Amino acid sequence: MGGEYLANLADSLVTVMDKMAGLTCEWSEKAPQLPAITEGVTVVSLLGFTGAEKGRVVMEMDIETAQKIGEALNQEELGPFDKMIFYALSELSNIFCGAAITQINNGPRRPGLRLTPPNILVGEGLEIFGERAHLETASVFWEGGLIYIHLSLEGGAAL
Repeated sequence: MGGEYLANLADSLVTVMDKMAGLTCEWSEKAPQLPAITEGVTVVSLLGFTGAEKGRVVMEMDIETAQKIGEALNQEELGPFDKMIFYALSELSNIFCGAAITQINNGPRRPGLRLTPPNILVGEGLEIFGERAHLETASVFWEGGLIYIHLSLEGGAAL
């Protein structure tokens, strides 16, 4: 179940990045890893979901990748900590997660998942922990950087 959800999320991000910013991406699964994989200043978008399952989606990247994505989505140059970067990432995470959740909800299991609004966190040495959750991670890469998607389902059940 979680692997299917992660695939939906990663596929959705790849599609949205192409349609919204003209960026060609690919993804692959990697070993789950939290706290953050990114060194230096990390940008995280955090969304929760509820329904038949409860959990979180964390989109993680370094500040340079965030800036490149923000510039591609806004089609203009932006400074490294310009608020437009964070607005763009919030919208990006809302769109790709929303598309993935819709696809999951329209599937045969119909879990009725609902998303919370995204929160953007920016900092150095960020540590995100999920004690009683099963975690899966996908790496989404493109010529301008690397984005990690972490999916955490509550309950710790094997997915």
